[in-house]
Amino acid sequence: MKDLTKGKISTLILGFAIPVFLGNLLQLTYSLADTRIVGSFLGERSLAAVGATTTISNLIVGFLLGPVSYTHLTLPTKRIV
Repeated sequence: MKDLTKGKISTLILGFAIPVFLGNLLQLTYSLADTRIVGSFLGERSLAAVGATTTISNLIVGFLLGPVSYTHLTLPTKRIV
């Protein structure tokens, strides 16, 4: 396991920031594709529904990111017997 208390701080921060940035970029790409497809084929009401639920979807993803990150960081340090 990598010791995060030693080393250059900017490198460590970038090591955490780049995966988060890429995940957000993929989420944005999904939202853009969803908006384009729904807007083209299903009409204005459906597009409004997608727009209204995008914030809720991002909120759920944001709340779930915390426990997943915590589990990812602490699980490898515990021994399962």
